[in-house]
Amino acid sequence: MNRRRIVLVWILPSAVMAGWAVTRDYYSTLDEGLYLLLNVGAATATALFGLSLSRGGARAPIRWIAFTVFFLGYIAQLWWAALDPLVQSGTGGVMGGGVKPPAMLETFRQVTLCYVVAGVAVNVFDLVPVSKRGQRESPLSERVSRVALYCGLGVSAVCLPLMAVFDIGFTRMGTSPYEGNLPFRLAGWILNVQRAVVPGLALLASVGAEQHGQTRVRRWGMVLLFGAGALDSVITTSKMPIVLALVRQFFLLVVTGRLSKTRRRAFGVAAVTLGLSFPAFGVYRVARTLNELDAASAMSVAVAGNALADAGGFAAMVRPALFRVTGAGVLAALNEAGAQVPEQASWSALMGEFDVTAYVTQTVFGFSRHDAMGVAPSILGWLYVAFGPEGEVVGIGIALVVIEVLWVIVVCSRLRSRPVQLVQVAVFILLLLVEGTLEGVSMSLAVIVGAGIVLEWVARVDGRRTHPRWEPRRP
Repeated sequence: MNRRRIVLVWILPSAVMAGWAVTRDYYSTLDEGLYLLLNVGAATATALFGLSLSRGGARAPIRWIAFTVFFLGYIAQLWWAALDPLVQSGTGGVMGGGVKPPAMLETFRQVTLCYVVAGVAVNVFDLVPVSKRGQRESPLSERVSRVALYCGLGVSAVCLPLMAVFDIGFTRMGTSPYEGNLPFRLAGWILNVQRAVVPGLALLASVGAEQHGQTRVRRWGMVLLFGAGALDSVITTSKMPIVLALVRQFFLLVVTGRLSKTRRRAFGVAAVTLGLSFPAFGVYRVARTLNELDAASAMSVAVAGNALADAGGFAAMVRPALFRVTGAGVLAALNEAGAQVPEQASWSALMGEFDVTAYVTQTVFGFSRHDAMGVAPSILGWLYVAFGPEGEVVGIGIALVVIEVLWVIVVCSRLRSRPVQLVQVAVFILLLLVEGTLEGVSMSLAVIVGAGIVLEWVARVDGRRTHPRWEPRRP
């Protein structure tokens, strides 16, 4: 048994039981036997995911996504909430107005059932082999990397200034991120092109440059990816663009098999640094949205404000990063409030006619519809609101089947831009499982498909060709 399997199959499940030992006192007034049984179930599910992850293969990226969402987004958050009175009271910015032990235990029960179902499902999926036809990385012409880079720089040079001038994506109170002083839904087009097409072009430039040893182009592709993400975050006061830039680059190295130990460590340091900067970014966001300062002044306030000291030390830095993965923090608040909609509204939500996210934001967390604030329900939270606890188990099973089919289709395709398309699909799956805004899944799929068409068209740019009917005259 290799070291990787030992960690995934034995050490991580043991860590689950260690978490039970640390948090059991919080549930001492309730059924301690049930809490022990639930942690055993969570440890079993962790071991099942470990078995699947230890096999590697083409499915490994989506296995890691699902495992990370369940482990960090639900299990780890419930442990933290059991030990953090600030989170329990609801004053830490999560869990609405506070959550009591009975709702926490019910949340752990629902999470464990879904976690076990997911662990069994991924191992069943592994029994079906993935065809290796088309999995080999398609060679790109030398021109592709430069064309993709120039197109990405050009599009970003147009979209970012428009976003800054017309406040597109800016979370100003009383506005929607898709609103702007532009007609014909141009604001939505600009925002989606900047956040879906531009990163894809940057990754395509990196892939082509890696194949042909174009070091300068590859570096400029990374500058485009992270620079566009950082500027997007500064303009819109949203952490998501810069976080997704790091996630996309990581997934690209995974699907192309270029994630070395050195790069893995570098990404680990970058992820920790970015996560610990969330409180300072929160100060910047408040300064922009509530105090209406310009970007430079708000950034100075965030740096000079010493968010770490003012917010309460190390725990205040870790808490926003952990609960940024939407999961148990929202689900526990929904259980505390008993927030469920009538059956007719459930099916309307699937058709996009009923906004579950708006219901959670306004009914459970108490924000006004005029506030530029949306609380994502998480995938389990959405299923709980729409279909109840039983619907969570069935719904997560169906969601995993759809995700599996979608991933295998792209893996087995013969697209020249296949590595980049896999990254785009991986980000879509990650946001789907984390945010859980299923009422907007059709729009997200449309954006992914549209961006995929553009990327594949660019990937098929060949070198210079002579006219097929023209032949040079022989001397």
